[in-house]
Amino acid sequence: MAGTRKKKKTGGGRIKSFLRSGYFKVLVVLMIIAGIAGGSVLRHYYTQYATIIDRRLSGEVFKRTAKIYATPFVVYPGQEITLDAVLLHLRRAGFIETESTPFEDSVYHVVAGEDGGRSVIVSPKDLPDYRIEFAEAAIGSIVEVLTGFRMKQVDLPAELVTNLFDDTRTKRRLIEWEQLPSHLTDAIIASEDQRFYRHFGIDLIRAAGAAVANFRGLQMQGASTLTMQVAGSFFLNRRERTWNRKLPEIFMALLLETRLTKQQVMTLYVNEMYLGNRGSFAIHGFGEGAASYFGKEVADLTLAEAATLVAILPAPSAYSPRRNLERATERRNLVLNSMYELDMINMTQLAQAQGSEIQLAEMTIDASEAPYMVDYIREELLADFSEEELINGNFSVYTTLDPDLQRAAVDAVAAGIAYVDEQLEAQGRGVSSGRPPVQATLIVIDPHSGEIKAMVGGRDYSASQYNRITEAFRQPGSIFKPIVYATAFETAFDPLAPPVEEPEYDEYDAEDGFFRAFEDEEEQEEEPEPDFEDLFVFGPSFEEEEPRESFAERFARLREEHLDPDREIDEEAADGLIWDLDLTALPRREERGTLRTVTMVTPVTTVMDEPTLFVYEDEKYYEPSNYKDVFHGMITVREALQRSLNVPTVKIAERVGFERVADLAGRLGLNANIRPYPSIALGSFEITPIEMVGAYTAFANEGVRVEPRALKAVVDEDGETLTSYPLESEQVISPQLAYLMTHLLQGVINNGTGVGVRSRGFTLPAAGKTGTSRDGWFAGYTKNLLAIAWVGFDDNRELDLEGSRSALPIWTAFMKRAYELYPMREIAQDFGNADGEELLPPDPMEFYPPPGVEVLAIDETTLATATPYCVNRRMYAFIYGTVPTAYCPVHSFLRRFSLGERILSDRRLGDRGR
Repeated sequence: MAGTRKKKKTGGGRIKSFLRSGYFKVLVVLMIIAGIAGGSVLRHYYTQYATIIDRRLSGEVFKRTAKIYATPFVVYPGQEITLDAVLLHLRRAGFIETESTPFEDSVYHVVAGEDGGRSVIVSPKDLPDYRIEFAEAAIGSIVEVLTGFRMKQVDLPAELVTNLFDDTRTKRRLIEWEQLPSHLTDAIIASEDQRFYRHFGIDLIRAAGAAVANFRGLQMQGASTLTMQVAGSFFLNRRERTWNRKLPEIFMALLLETRLTKQQVMTLYVNEMYLGNRGSFAIHGFGEGAASYFGKEVADLTLAEAATLVAILPAPSAYSPRRNLERATERRNLVLNSMYELDMINMTQLAQAQGSEIQLAEMTIDASEAPYMVDYIREELLADFSEEELINGNFSVYTTLDPDLQRAAVDAVAAGIAYVDEQLEAQGRGVSSGRPPVQATLIVIDPHSGEIKAMVGGRDYSASQYNRITEAFRQPGSIFKPIVYATAFETAFDPLAPPVEEPEYDEYDAEDGFFRAFEDEEEQEEEPEPDFEDLFVFGPSFEEEEPRESFAERFARLREEHLDPDREIDEEAADGLIWDLDLTALPRREERGTLRTVTMVTPVTTVMDEPTLFVYEDEKYYEPSNYKDVFHGMITVREALQRSLNVPTVKIAERVGFERVADLAGRLGLNANIRPYPSIALGSFEITPIEMVGAYTAFANEGVRVEPRALKAVVDEDGETLTSYPLESEQVISPQLAYLMTHLLQGVINNGTGVGVRSRGFTLPAAGKTGTSRDGWFAGYTKNLLAIAWVGFDDNRELDLEGSRSALPIWTAFMKRAYELYPMREIAQDFGNADGEELLPPDPMEFYPPPGVEVLAIDETTLATATPYCVNRRMYAFIYGTVPTAYCPVHSFLRRFSLGERILSDRRLGDRGR
């Protein structure tokens, strides 16, 4: 054959040839290896992400930080409060409204009440259900549902204030699906993921659109579903918009959809998403967002407010209504339009919502969360728990904070700072002159329990977290002076000095009564000595069950009976009056006890107010001066305290001993750095406001000092109490001394340097003291609230404003608001005596003297016990046994009845009248 012809290979032959080739075998091996490797990688990431997701979903989705609860809110029949206000307290406590009678814990149900009113049935945890009936704008009754028992009062559940934070300073209020209003979830879906209920974690249509935008070089937007956003926010860096982040996000979104329902995904979403910052805190979740932007619970958001929060999501900084209201409004309206296009709202709702203005909450961060107080609570908790336990232990921390009083304190400080700023600007010393801003603080406690009700540690927490209440050591100035005078009055309890031999006087001589004008060389007739045990009651009787008529009461009665200025007084009436009053003379000195040491001081003790040089430690000198170098000569101790005079105060401290003053300061809980120098009398050492408020509890609490406290108890997630924080108290001064100081400090407010309290409209009984050092202070208390206000500069420069013009306005504004919020409850019981007579109930706001205190009128001119004819008279309080022993010699009965006529009775005085 000339040659053979090769057969041409077909397509099938080439494939067979390739399959038999070594190249194919190598490719198969590589594919198997890649498959195994890919499967291993996929399994690794599946296991990794699934483990993370499962762990987070098993209880660690969010850090289970300790929850801070306020003190319970007390309601009682007759209280002026509306149903809406009670419902707000319940919602703030995490209670959920139901459509029917409650059958589970932490819910409430509003029903029609008796007499056409409304009522609410509350179902608290571990307590019987109760019904609160309302009559107009007040509570009519509180009744247990099952038993019908009428309750005198009930504590509404404690309000959740906030959660503790870690070093990321993230603030979040967790909410449940049941708490979400439908218009909020609709707004989220319309704006962020319209196919949320139809996809399986990823939306391929949106993803394709995002891929095209990315291919064209545009910024990828709108690709993420809600599930992907949840996955990315929990586990990935949300700021990184790359496929390196997007692929794991998609993978985790698919896993989440296999483990969660759509409702659970939505609940995670509304609790996690970032909504901007509030001060130094990051706002996460719509619960925190509703409180931060609108001061509301999430369930109370209107359609427009819900759309506004959703509008913030894409760019919280750009769309924040606090930064750019116009842009935020435009974005909100786009969200509302999307809701309308999806038939989630009708045209009327759209128009109303778009036409409404965005009304942001005016409250500062302090008003809703008390951040300075929360910081203080956190530091206190760290003494008993670790940081890890507080962040992940899911504790419930019950505190003494009163949210309403906290808001009142914030408002008072804000108004006070504005007033001080105005004064400083007028003097050319304000912020506009380049000076730092002035700071102010206010701490409020219950003086009987030590519970801290409110704490404001500065003017702006977002600018400075420095808590001046607990950390700033400053000179207290004149608010320390009451401690000096308390030390002086405490000398009344010193051991008695040896008996003093005194000349014998006739029964009614000047030294033993007030008939000084009747002294005569003639011998008076012997008279039977009056039975003082039966006729004299001056101050409390320690032997009798029923107190007799006091001296002051007897004077008042006799004057009313016999000295009516409109009736003519005859000789017989005058004689009878003198006879009656004669038998009410002071007891003999030996019956009262001997004189105390020469250092004893009473409110009528006099001291010379004049420039004085004090020498101490043999070679050191101290020369204080009064305000504006004004001196007043001889004055009483009471006047020196009311006018806050410096020189007399140092003299009093010197008289009783500077060491003794320092000792009492230590007993009152002030720090150990106080030294017994003359300047101690003027508050020259440094203390913190929380120390000083603790010291003042002794004056306001019958001599018992109580330690200020913010914590009540810490409870774990099973309801077991881990730690409780009981009252810490100590009797440091006598109740009599405490009342004497209260009586004098009432005079400071009514007639002294604190009179601005009255001129600013606060009329309830109160005691207080102004203070001026480099800073301005005011410390004062009522029957059940004690507060101290401070104003000054952080760099300790001179404020140059008296306490009456800086701190006093803050204290007064707070007290006025506090008693609008909590008017004193009337005592609901019958008062009467053994004869069945109805008596007026005691004033719950008044300070009443304890046994061992004598309160009587003193003539301001002679400083002797006043008679009914003394015009310039004032009520003084004395520790029993220290009352002046002589009556006023100027305004006597002789001058009132005789005036040149001899009308004295032979029954008592014979012919000695002149």
